[in-house]
Amino acid sequence: ACFFLLERMEAIAYILILATLSLLAYYLGNLGLVRVAFNFLELRQLMISYFVVAFLVDFYKRNISSYQAELEEKRRDLERSIREKDEEVLNAMQSYAELKRNKLAMLNLLEDARELEKKLKEQKQGIEEEVNQKTHELRIESAQLLAVINSISRGLFVVDRHMAIIVNNMQITDILEI
Repeated sequence: ACFFLLERMEAIAYILILATLSLLAYYLGNLGLVRVAFNFLELRQLMISYFVVAFLVDFYKRNISSYQAELEEKRRDLERSIREKDEEVLNAMQSYAELKRNKLAMLNLLEDARELEKKLKEQKQGIEEEVNQKTHELRIESAQLLAVINSISRGLFVVDRHMAIIVNNMQITDILEI
């Protein structure tokens, strides 16, 4: 601002000097004492040009300040927008990383579930084989027990709590004629 004020003061001093010289040349020219190399119209055009240039410089300096303020505000807005976008990108990257960890965890769980299913099938097959073996053993024992019961020379029968006959030998059927 001080520089611009100094320029204005220099411009005013220059204009005053030009005006004084032009008046002096005009009067001296009218008296015929000095022959002036330029006429009054040229001096007037020069002064008007200087005023126009000074006005334009002043106008542009004032507008440049407002444009600079606008540009600074737009720069701050742009930086704020960039920071917001950076935050969004960072959040998206964090979400992606979390999704990736979740995916790996789910794949691990799926792999564990498959392994457990495989072990369960193996255990089931082992249990089925054991049940089949025990069932076979029970049939053999039952057949042996029935053979022992039938080999008893006396009559024998076994009842449940409702007094229904569940096992009997051949001798009891002959004795009771059932």
